Amino acid sequence: GGTAPAFLVSFEVRKPEGVLGLLELGPLRSTQRVVWGRSPDCDVVAEHGSISRQHAAVSVDRSGAVFVTDLQSGHGTKVGDMWIKPNAPRQLQPGQAVSLGASTRSYKLLAVERA
Repeated sequence: GGTAPAFLVSFEVRKPEGVLGLLELGPLRSTQRVVWGRSPDCDVVAEHGSISRQHAAVSVDRSGAVFVTDLQSGHGTKVGDMWIKPNAPRQLQPGQAVSLGASTRSYKLLAVERA
């Protein structure tokens, strides 16, 4: 095969008081990553005091599995209730949610589709 497959990744964004909306990323290839953080040049800008300038990255592999990596953030990244290790990609299963630092906003993986 010549080109790597691309995927569309969708997350449900929610806070304790309810769903805020949908975040759709992609089309993403396995060579790309989506950076979340406070810096304006991040792909997903998250405004919260506990979020680092470059906090976490989301990527896919060639099979469409989704991974989240903490970029040595100051206040950490959680998958569900578990803090993940910095720089160690953690696979996200559909239905699992990512949260950044002390922010109450979470991003629940809904679906991954071939683009």
